Amino acid sequence: MQVDPRVLQIFEIDDQEIGDFEKFHTLIAEDSRMRLTEIYRNCLKDVTDIDTQFQAYTERGRAIWVRVVGIPKIDGSEVVEISGLVQDLSAFKRKETEFRDQILRRDSHAYSGDSNPIFAKMFESALDSMAIINSKGIICSVNQMLCELFQYSSEELFGKNISILMEEPDRSKHDGYIQRYLETGEPHIIRKSREVQGLRRDKSLIPLELSVSEFAIAEEKYFLGSIRDLSLRRADGSAKLEDECEGSRKELAGRLAHEVNNPLAILLLQTEIIEERLRNNGGLPEELEGRFIKMRESIKRIHYTVKSFQ
Repeated sequence: MQVDPRVLQIFEIDDQEIGDFEKFHTLIAEDSRMRLTEIYRNCLKDVTDIDTQFQAYTERGRAIWVRVVGIPKIDGSEVVEISGLVQDLSAFKRKETEFRDQILRRDSHAYSGDSNPIFAKMFESALDSMAIINSKGIICSVNQMLCELFQYSSEELFGKNISILMEEPDRSKHDGYIQRYLETGEPHIIRKSREVQGLRRDKSLIPLELSVSEFAIAEEKYFLGSIRDLSLRRADGSAKLEDECEGSRKELAGRLAHEVNNPLAILLLQTEIIEERLRNNGGLPEELEGRFIKMRESIKRIHYTVKSFQ
């Protein structure tokens, strides 16, 4: 492995460690290592160029952002070498973060308690979970009910994409939904309600009813999502269904007792009377007696089976 000294300067690595690939690997942020390994494997397998960004750390522990561009060199059908460049994006990323925070602070102030106290009070005291996002899908504000429902704090959600609370396929497609609406003006969910699956912090799913409306402040579009937890409603519905089933079962048992069991009881009594009279008159032939006993036992079995439903 050959490394340009300027790359070593980016990672603040001493000259004597040139060529130590493992050193670079350990400096890559842990959540990026698997992704970069997969990109590298795809490059070797499919002979594709590499162009990716990731977070890393210098030898001195300073966090940096890096862009890597790689071009595979082929010998026959195999990749024998990957050459390219490494670019330090740290300064650019800092500016990007500062700009994003400015936008979010502006968006947050647009409906803060200072600028619109009535709206803020209504938003926070709403019985439903509520969130406000901008036209990029970024969360600008959430109320306490939403935080409790999804198991996040408002600080953890502020500035994140609303898709963090969604299950696939909506998670991947949500930004496209917004962009399509902004371009065409055709509402697919705006001012409508639909059932969706929400994703809590612990990765558990929760059935939700989502209603979305839009509003504008200083020509900027925002979306207000009102979310209702359907799990309790469904639990109540299941309990109600169980009560209805239990009521139907009892009603059926009552009808069986009246329409079937009562005649069976009379029939059983008649067999006992017949058996007693036959015994007093010398009884039945052995073959008929066996059949008579089977008939009486069958009647008893049906009688007790129907009675067990009551």
